[in-house]
This record gives sequence, structure tokens and C-alpha cells, in this order.
Amino acid sequence: MYDFKVLSPADFEDLTRDLLQQWWKVKLESFKTGGDQGVDLRYAAVPGQPVIVQCKHYAGSSVAKLIRDIRTNELPKTPIAFFHHMRKQYEEFCKQSAQNS
Repeated sequence: MYDFKVLSPADFEDLTRDLLQQWWKVKLESFKTGGDQGVDLRYAAVPGQPVIVQCKHYAGSSVAKLIRDIRTNELPKTPIAFFHHMRKQYEEFCKQSAQNS
């Protein structure tokens, strides 16, 4: 079994990009580490409606800590229109994560 805790932040982003590209069957843009303003990966096939991916490598942390940090640190950076669009998916993710932790 592979230990994902040993991945560097850049390696984790690369792995996430590769997995999402394979799963979604799309090409994702990736950016240099640091100074990305919360954008690690982007899919911009529809003008004005990009899909933004923020990779979080919380190796050894609980799901509760990840969710708390997303609410505290990441949601304030997210455009409100995007949040409302994704609200249902986000709430379902939180519910499932809480049940699994």
C-alpha cells in the first residue's frame, strides 16, 4: 500500500491533476506552487465559468479539521455565485464526511 503522507505539496497537486483528468476526461491547467490565490488546477472550457480546484494535502488530519479549514480559510476567497452554485454539493460532502469520521 502506498503512503500518500510522503508526497510533497507539488507531488500531491500533480497526482490530483492526473486523477481528475483521467476521471473527468478533460485537460486541467496547473500552476506553479505558491502565489496561486487559491487556484491549483483549472478547467476553463466554458468562457467565464472555469472549474477551480484547490488541492488540500491534509495527511494525518481529520476530515473535521479539513472541513473547518475550508469554511474558515477557503470559502471567504470563493466568489459568492460559485458558492451558491455548489452549495448543495458542498453540504452533501460535509454530511457524508461527518458520518465517515
